[in-house]
Amino acid sequence: MGDMHFIQIEMSNERLANDVKFSVLDNKVARTVTIVSSTRSYLIEGQVRDQKAFVVTFQTEKLEEIKTMMQEPTMKAASMSAWEMAA
Repeated sequence: MGDMHFIQIEMSNERLANDVKFSVLDNKVARTVTIVSSTRSYLIEGQVRDQKAFVVTFQTEKLEEIKTMMQEPTMKAASMSAWEMAA
């Protein structure tokens, strides 16, 4: 049995967030998935710009499968963080 990791994948596309959710659940990479929607604000040339952000989180022992998924062309605009969980 592999080490358990907490995975966080961030993107600005809601459809992609849902695709990740279904892929993770359908492939039994995790038993539960959470998607959080928020607004990220930037200051560009003195103007505040807002952008939607979607964060998909789950726990898995299959870190290598997630790393492979992140290499797919559709995931190029997404960013992933992973933390090993203490036993």
